Amino acid sequence: MYHMPYDDTPTDEEMLDWLSSMHEGEMTTNALGQNIVVPSDHYWRQYVIQSDQQLKEMARTGHALDSHRLIQPEAFGSDAVILAADPLLETLTTLYILLVTMFQETDIGRHYCPSPYATRFLGAFDNCAYLREAGFYQPPAMSREVAEQTVVELNQRLEAWHQSLKQPDFAYVLVAN
Repeated sequence: MYHMPYDDTPTDEEMLDWLSSMHEGEMTTNALGQNIVVPSDHYWRQYVIQSDQQLKEMARTGHALDSHRLIQPEAFGSDAVILAADPLLETLTTLYILLVTMFQETDIGRHYCPSPYATRFLGAFDNCAYLREAGFYQPPAMSREVAEQTVVELNQRLEAWHQSLKQPDFAYVLVAN
């Protein structure tokens, strides 16, 4: 017997289109009796979908951080260094902040599960001191040795995340979702 596949799950793009078509905000009345627009609560869903798209792209490309390019003096003649702006480092920091905030530090995590990509990312970068400091506060100044260790740690975590995506159980989880 031939079974027609029926897949009513919307794609990421369809879901983003649907969310963006919803109203930008809701009209409500403040304590002074004035009508005001309150932002829609659908924005976080768009952020989660967009972060999942970024995770999929990172998984596909498999890049690593380059310590020679990243480690830069904080100021001219200073012994302290910082990790310079880099697209991959900025993506890691942004994703870390978004996913930790959404799924670990707010009520959203009690009601919604992160995607398999996000779950593996959170596992690989759990308690990452640099990403927490850089994302929630500001990128820290450090010695050259600490900066080199930081880049090695970030690359190890990134590689651990990539390896976790190649595990047979990950393929099973993707199909189950």
